[in-house]
Amino acid sequence: MFNLSIQIQSQHRIADLRREGDARRQMRELRAELQGDPQVKPEHPRREKRTARSS
Repeated sequence: MFNLSIQIQSQHRIADLRREGDARRQMRELRAELQGDPQVKPEHPRREKRTARSS
């Protein structure tokens, strides 16, 4: 039982980190877009959400 709760906590933590990373990348893309930086290309969020859900 104790093991299971640790597992669930770590899964939540991973989900939080992934969300944090997504937010950070979106901010970086938005900043680049505002500055007109052609090097940073926004990824397709639809494709990424599908892969994140399946894993």
